[in-house]
Amino acid sequence: MLSRVKAPWQLALTFHVPPFSGPLTVIVIRSCCVVPLRVPVRTPVHLPVSGPCAARGVAAELAAAVTPAKTTAATRSERIERIIARAVGCDDPSMGDRLRPLWDFDDLDASRERFLAQLEEETTDAGRAEVLTQLARVEGLRDEFERCDALLDDAEALGGITARSLLERGRRERSSGRDGAGLAEFRRAFELARETGDDVLAADAAHMLALVDDSEGWTARGVEIAGSSDDPGVRYWLGPLYNNIGWTRFEAGDFAGALAAFELALASRERDDPRESALQHARDAVDEARRALAGESD
Repeated sequence: MLSRVKAPWQLALTFHVPPFSGPLTVIVIRSCCVVPLRVPVRTPVHLPVSGPCAARGVAAELAAAVTPAKTTAATRSERIERIIARAVGCDDPSMGDRLRPLWDFDDLDASRERFLAQLEEETTDAGRAEVLTQLARVEGLRDEFERCDALLDDAEALGGITARSLLERGRRERSSGRDGAGLAEFRRAFELARETGDDVLAADAAHMLALVDDSEGWTARGVEIAGSSDDPGVRYWLGPLYNNIGWTRFEAGDFAGALAAFELALASRERDDPRESALQHARDAVDEARRALAGESD
């Protein structure tokens, strides 16, 4: 629960949770900075549940893994699957950059046409390379991986290796399903984005690294970047970061930690990402964690 305190720039967090045996992560937001004060939590086995690629095939695994007492497996599975299905497209990785308006993850053909039109409008090699990386992502989402690779090669031939090209190579690698796939590319993308001061791409890279590497550690780094920014396009990433770590904790059975993260995700969505689909997903995640906690305490 969020509660404002005496000074107008202060924000206090109060979590009301039933007694539980596991450690709890507490994150305190002050001014425009998000400072994690953490007690180490047990290392979870991550199950990615957000974004167009990560959601494929995940709902069934998550549903099979989580069946609290006094709730039928079928009922809980259906509810979790509905939440995850609505999450597809909520994590908009183009938010905060000039190419965002061209994306529609529900209509990849239309997105491709818009990017092709934009490609004709670009006047520099760097601009054309940037658009090519997004065309490559369209092909990756369509499982056309050879085309994806070719477009990324073209992008890097024009504009060199960039944080954006590395991000898309990492996402393409991740589609293979191999453990740790994309890790090297996401790390290099994060480093390049930090060097060039591109906080949007740095937060995106931290968000992807949290899916394939140290979930808690990379989430904290992403939160530090996004939470200290005055740019709503950068702060947008707080929502996906908190959402993903929430589901990681949820899958590991840390329902209290999941609820804390989901509440922060909802607060972030309400402030910086008012799309109704994103808000509804955030509300559903909070409700799901509360139900799990209630079942745990029975």
